[in-house]
Amino acid sequence: MNEKLTKKTYSFQKIGIEYIESKNGTCIVGDDMGLGKTIQAIGYVDNHPEFKNIIIVCPASLKLNWKHKIKKWTNEQAQIITSIYINQKRIKIINYDLLQKNWKRIIQDNIDIIIGDEIHCIKNSSAIRTKYFKKIAKKSNRILGLSGTPILNRPAEFWNILNLVCPYIFYNWWQYIKVFCKAKIIHGQLDYKGCKNPEKLNSLLIKNCMIRRTKEEVLTDLPKKIKSVILLEIDNKKEYSLIHKDHERNIEKQKLNFHTIEKLRKLSVKGKLKSIVEWIENFLETDEKLVVMANYHFVIDHLYNHFKNISVKLDGRDSQINRDKAVNSFQKNKKIKLFIGNRQAAGVGITLTAASHLCFCDFGWVPGEMDQAMDRIHRISQKNTCHIYFFVGVNTIDELIISVLDYKKSTINPILNGKEIDEKALLKFILEKSKKAKK
Repeated sequence: MNEKLTKKTYSFQKIGIEYIESKNGTCIVGDDMGLGKTIQAIGYVDNHPEFKNIIIVCPASLKLNWKHKIKKWTNEQAQIITSIYINQKRIKIINYDLLQKNWKRIIQDNIDIIIGDEIHCIKNSSAIRTKYFKKIAKKSNRILGLSGTPILNRPAEFWNILNLVCPYIFYNWWQYIKVFCKAKIIHGQLDYKGCKNPEKLNSLLIKNCMIRRTKEEVLTDLPKKIKSVILLEIDNKKEYSLIHKDHERNIEKQKLNFHTIEKLRKLSVKGKLKSIVEWIENFLETDEKLVVMANYHFVIDHLYNHFKNISVKLDGRDSQINRDKAVNSFQKNKKIKLFIGNRQAAGVGITLTAASHLCFCDFGWVPGEMDQAMDRIHRISQKNTCHIYFFVGVNTIDELIISVLDYKKSTINPILNGKEIDEKALLKFILEKSKKAKK
């Protein structure tokens, strides 16, 4: 493993990489959300330069993230498949929904390893994505599954991957659902959504094909906050680029037009919204709670309507009574998994420690505002490490705003004075960033 990866990995992640080695790359890493399953998979691959053909299959919203992390930790350029599969790089990244279209091309070459991220995506045996993942996986020399969704809670959903990575143990579907899924006939229909003999199943998994660590088990290894950037492509590039041309003309004239910048911010989050929904759906498979912060009402309304049965919302349109009701429901009701809030209305004065994960759909210019929002889950009563996710649109105004927020505090202070923006200093900063971007 290269020096950069060695320095970046925690001790439990090194143990995870060793475990994958011990299983010759065929196993499941089932660590809790936020514990670095991606870096463990990349660490294993980095140990094997002899691998010439590596296929990573993941949800579409995670493809850019995989490419970014591979580049960051190994300095290797991975190839993202957007439509037609062409073998140009050692590491290829493809989403599940493109497998049907490309499976014949993929299996033409010897596959050293296939990595299935969010492997519970193949839980439905009749789904097209499952059928074609299995076709490709059976032609691969190694199969590595990654999932933060607890198998013991939903044993039926993991049959497909267990059958792939450990077929000598998990080879009989009917026996599996009978022993572990409480299989029974209800009104003439076979029901196998239950859970039975979880201790026996756990023993089989740990002994044969899975490593899993919870946040509680590795808490002493982790910092109080872990911040992650999730890179997303926008799906309205033409609309965005038209407004961006106005922004570029303003910059050339050494002027700042905040009306144009505001349009770009709105278009960026609009273009990310479909991917944000997919990311949240994948996260909620873990059964953990999540806080989502956004600035615009149209984002809050879209997310709330999509996740209405399991979510609450809070923004400036809500009364004090509804505000208290939303917070209490999120904190106390196990069925409410999602808190959707406006950064201004929900970013101060409330406690949301039922969650240890928070994500930002968009960003303001003021670091203090973002910090205040993070502190809704990072309270004295919070016992877990807090995971913060920033959904950043690639090649959008998001990247500029994030660079301002991440800039050294000694430089930020002259740029941002409380909640007022020093336009001259900000313009100078943007001009410098724009010059560097064009080089």
